[in-house]
Amino acid sequence: MKIILFIFFSVTVTSCEAQIKPINFGKDACSQCRMIISDPRFGAELVTVKGKAYVFDDLNCYWNYRNSKDLKAEEIAHSVVVIFNKPGTLKEADQLCFLQSGTIRSPMGSGMAAFDGDSICRKEELRLKATILSWEEVARRLQ
Repeated sequence: MKIILFIFFSVTVTSCEAQIKPINFGKDACSQCRMIISDPRFGAELVTVKGKAYVFDDLNCYWNYRNSKDLKAEEIAHSVVVIFNKPGTLKEADQLCFLQSGTIRSPMGSGMAAFDGDSICRKEELRLKATILSWEEVARRLQ
């Protein structure tokens, strides 16, 4: 009986951990618009403190979903975004810099891409004729 209770408790605890899950490009559907997430240069994931993960194909969808559910910051364990210059790689949004430009063709038209490092952002800013944004500025523009 103790073994059964231990197994039950272990499964219950681990199933509710707030863990980032990799996006399965070409198979996962966006939690907001339901399109298949296919471009590994774009995407985002929101993980609640209860461990539920929601994936998105664009920052527009991330913010539309977050706003429609009226999620508070304290309910969110992770907000991660795909790094444009490292396709398929997720990183905490507040550790990235973002570029917005009409030349960035994101899946749902936000025109935003995330980059890992300020020096890369400054270099790409010129090439893409873009505006550099922080995560807070992205939130203000898309809320």
